[in-house]
Amino acid sequence: MARAYCVDELLARQEPHQLDASALSGEVNRFTSACSAAAGELDAIVARVGKEVGDEEASIFRSHRLLLRDPALISKVRSNIFNHHVDARTALQETLQEYTHLFSTIQDEYLRERMADIRDVLGRVAAQLALQDGHHMVNMEEPVILVAPEILPSQAATFKEMKVAGIVTETDGTTGHAAILARSMGIPAVSGLRGILKECHTGDLIAVDGREGHVYLRPGPEVEAAYRKLQREYVDTAGERERARRRGHGLSGWRGRRRALSNGISVFDPSHRSRRGGAAGRLQGSH
Repeated sequence: MARAYCVDELLARQEPHQLDASALSGEVNRFTSACSAAAGELDAIVARVGKEVGDEEASIFRSHRLLLRDPALISKVRSNIFNHHVDARTALQETLQEYTHLFSTIQDEYLRERMADIRDVLGRVAAQLALQDGHHMVNMEEPVILVAPEILPSQAATFKEMKVAGIVTETDGTTGHAAILARSMGIPAVSGLRGILKECHTGDLIAVDGREGHVYLRPGPEVEAAYRKLQREYVDTAGERERARRRGHGLSGWRGRRRALSNGISVFDPSHRSRRGGAAGRLQGSH
């Protein structure tokens, strides 16, 4: 149970914000400043990941840093600002659409995967623009439920920093990044919720049960209370499990208690079965 953090929300389609000609140069400067802030953020991540995880993992962020220096990418955003008289966020959205169309025609799988890197970088710049506007969309000091089309490799390195308490993705599969990361870090994950980003917004309260495949968006008081209780029991039991592990004894009975509680508040079609490492289901709505 935590607040949602919607990864693609900053690049979601919105009505273009038209600017007067006199404001265009200032908007380009604002975009340039956001790029510099994003580059500094990436430099810090490269150093931290290289030290804590490894050089291979850090190379993901080095490639993103190079993209921020790509004159073709940067000039395309600037051109969209000047030519279409739009704000920087709209220009980022237009650039993303152009690249998405271009890469969709490429047969080479490696080159098509580069689209994920471009989306990641543009999203990072968009986040810096939002910070400039004073939009602190979520408190990173508190646990969050990550809601995204899919989990990109670069996002994995920020999980501990963001205190990710759960993962919900639109794409299917138990072998993708979301499921793999969920297994390795003990994070509950549910996949295959197509359209969730149209229903969910950053800051919405969500309950996620990765074992049973339950996701409840903006739960009512009764459901929230049930999941809060489940969350407290899980924390208490995790502590018991750790103490038992140190004593060399096993711990049983937790799965049954968890299933008994969560079955009473499922919002998924019961024909959907949970799969190891992340469940799949269908969101029926919010109450």
